Amino acid sequence: MKTQGVLVLLLVVTGLSEQQCPRSWTQRDESCYVVLDRVVTWLSAREFCEAVGGHLVEVESADENNFLLNMLKTHGVTGAWIGLEDIIEEGRFVWTTSQKEASFTNWSTGEPDDLQGQDCVWMTNTSPFTPGAWDDADCASYQVHAVCEQGLLEAY
Repeated sequence: MKTQGVLVLLLVVTGLSEQQCPRSWTQRDESCYVVLDRVVTWLSAREFCEAVGGHLVEVESADENNFLLNMLKTHGVTGAWIGLEDIIEEGRFVWTTSQKEASFTNWSTGEPDDLQGQDCVWMTNTSPFTPGAWDDADCASYQVHAVCEQGLLEAY
């Protein structure tokens, strides 16, 4: 009887799959992140993230914001698009994937300013901004790097 219990436990444990990030992505909690290695518009960044199975990052806390800032510093990137925008309704910033309003924000002083119709948001890592602060910019012309996010993948 004891042998059967051990065998059942062994089958249950070995049947569990491990979750992990794709190669070259960085894991934090239940998410995987990657910094795009070239500068693109917000629209191109969104398309790229979707093409690799993710989405532009949704920053949900100060801890996550600091984690992302450290990623930008590690990659030598001066700024990166995040998934926040107010394209549909001016002044109502939502995450492009979940369509939820941001519960956490880290706007730079004086931002968002909607200067000349700026609707998309990037995280800064360069002066004159405070590193990690957010700024709105033109979605179709401004170019910076981007951070994509996706959930962990099953690995068998």
